Amino acid sequence: MSNILTKDLQITTSFCDYDFRLGIYHTFNLLMDIATVQSEESSFGLTEMAQKGLFWVAVRTKVHFHLRPRLLERVTLSTWPAAPEERAYRCMRYYEMKDQSGSLIIEAKNEWAALSITSGRPPPISLAYPPDFKAIERTSCPGDFSHIEPDFAPEEERGEYIVRATDIDGSKHMNNTAYIRVLMDAFSVKEQKELAIKDIEVAYRAQCFEGERLKIMVRKIDNGHEAALFKEDGQTALLARITG
Repeated sequence: MSNILTKDLQITTSFCDYDFRLGIYHTFNLLMDIATVQSEESSFGLTEMAQKGLFWVAVRTKVHFHLRPRLLERVTLSTWPAAPEERAYRCMRYYEMKDQSGSLIIEAKNEWAALSITSGRPPPISLAYPPDFKAIERTSCPGDFSHIEPDFAPEEERGEYIVRATDIDGSKHMNNTAYIRVLMDAFSVKEQKELAIKDIEVAYRAQCFEGERLKIMVRKIDNGHEAALFKEDGQTALLARITG
């Protein structure tokens, strides 16, 4: 069985932003969906993980937009996981989106960890993979993840958000993509147009639950913004860098 999955997609209205292009938040949804299907087909999805007493958590994600497809365009989206490194506690997954001509328009990667359902601690990541797993020797979205300082000044606060029922997924905490929707809502359409986003990186730091109040912080950097979501106790829930 191949450990790469490629799907043909059409960009419909439900995946478009204010400019009839594939939205930033919607891109994260597509990545999550295809990763879920690929992992199930390769025998390390939700079903197999539960049998091992484990569950997946996203640690960091980076997406680079060469071009965002427009309404009704047809694209292909691919994903594949990297081989687990010996004694490592995290693993990488890669993504590519191409247009009908075969040109690369979006590339992404994310880092994952497996946690024990009972202890909440991570075992060596190789335990999450099937014994016959064969990796695709290929990567995408080159470059290291950025370091984002979690210290924001009081005047950089952009409001608050209360985690709602529609943010909660089957794990009973806030879905990874729901954080991205909250993050992007901190920027007006005008700001997003002026920035012309090319790269977005997020680091997930803490699980959030229904009813929790999140403080939204944003600071300007040379070519974009850094942002954070903080819980009421001061714990960092998310750090992000958005650049044009």
